[in-house]
Amino acid sequence: MVKRDTSSLPDTLFHELDAGTVRTMVLAAADVALRLDREGIVREVQFRDQALRSELADRGDWLGRDWRAGMTVESRPKLDVMLADAAANKPLRWRQLNHPAAAGIDVAISWSAVPDRRDQGAILIGRDMRQTAALQQRLVETQQFLERDYLALRRTEGRYRILFETAHDGIAVLDATTFRPIEINPAARTLLGRDARRAAIRSFAEWFSDPDAAVAAALNAARVGGQPAPVQTHLDGRPVRITVTGFREESGWFLLGRLTPGDRPSEPARAEDVLPDLLSLMPDAAVLTDERGDVVAANDAFRALAGLAREQPVAGEPLSRWVGRDGVDLDVLMSNLRQRGSVRLFATEMHGEGGLRTEVELSASLRPGEARGFAFYLRDVGRRLNQPDNAGTSRPRPAGGMGALIGRVPLKELVRESADAIERMCIEGALEMTGNNRAAAADMLGLSRQSLYVKLHRFGLVDAEIGEAPSGDPR
Repeated sequence: MVKRDTSSLPDTLFHELDAGTVRTMVLAAADVALRLDREGIVREVQFRDQALRSELADRGDWLGRDWRAGMTVESRPKLDVMLADAAANKPLRWRQLNHPAAAGIDVAISWSAVPDRRDQGAILIGRDMRQTAALQQRLVETQQFLERDYLALRRTEGRYRILFETAHDGIAVLDATTFRPIEINPAARTLLGRDARRAAIRSFAEWFSDPDAAVAAALNAARVGGQPAPVQTHLDGRPVRITVTGFREESGWFLLGRLTPGDRPSEPARAEDVLPDLLSLMPDAAVLTDERGDVVAANDAFRALAGLAREQPVAGEPLSRWVGRDGVDLDVLMSNLRQRGSVRLFATEMHGEGGLRTEVELSASLRPGEARGFAFYLRDVGRRLNQPDNAGTSRPRPAGGMGALIGRVPLKELVRESADAIERMCIEGALEMTGNNRAAAADMLGLSRQSLYVKLHRFGLVDAEIGEAPSGDPR
């Protein structure tokens, strides 16, 4: 494709165009256009995007004024350079100038100037850069989030590496398909002795002096997700106890083999003894409770979120002391946990000792083993909920289609329709969170059952979405 020099175009290309056509062409290529005289006074101004005009602090009221007053201080030297380039007939160059905004951050507009030979002034065309600035801001925030996640991952990896390297028992991470070791810690290498180098290329079952069906059965049981019993065998003539556990990563299924030397098989570690150590390494708040919801153990992140000192005891206290809205959320959550076994991303509230309330997402599951209870994981989402949707403005925007009705429908009707929409969403959300249990939903919303039924009929939720409850239905 041959590029043509615009200077070689004939001077008569737009010679016969009238002023209205030229104005339309300029505004089609720009969001705002204006004409300055040699003193920098605005003589004409046209906005194609009226939303851009309303964002400016002076509403774009530049006509007859020195245009330097309509931009931020640091942008004024750029304007002088741009006008000087236009007067010297230099090639067009776009420059970003910032203008004070009515609210939020400054409005960024990219400007280019061409000389106006009639009065030695200049004609400027501008392009709205708000969307680009918002994307740049989101890019910076995303980069910061990624860096924080990366640092958290590095810290977690460092803690895992310390535990792996300093553990007294031999630990081997195995491929679940071939049973070959992927990683062996120093304690396992010590147990293997001279065979440590050869063990890295052999199946785990071939490490032992007397491999039998029990070792293979333990490996196969762990591979399919079971919890095999510990196996007593010998490694290089020494008695050793083997415990195999399966775990999943994104790339597949792996096995963790633990080798404990000694003649006597030690008692397997109980979940309530091991889990608190693991929970202490988590960056998010975590807490274990018994079946009644009383706290058994909690990590430091939970104490920080609850405003508790590290040495302040929490064992034996009800979890509802810190979690849940007026005690209703936790009752509903416990009921779902007992029925389903796990709950994910349950939106609730955590209230600290100093009265500070924090919006959190809660996931929970039944605790494994003989000790019945629950494990809760809480993540602070307050900052996420408080972030504005648009980095370029701090004004709330009308929800849904309400913005189109402003000025056309009386305020009283708008408020009533908004309240009805919010009330319906709250009822639907409560029914969804409680598994369509109307009694629990009424308690969560602070309503009587009769009031809830009236509202269900009012919004048409009984037949359309939920289904009419039969006579005597306790829901």
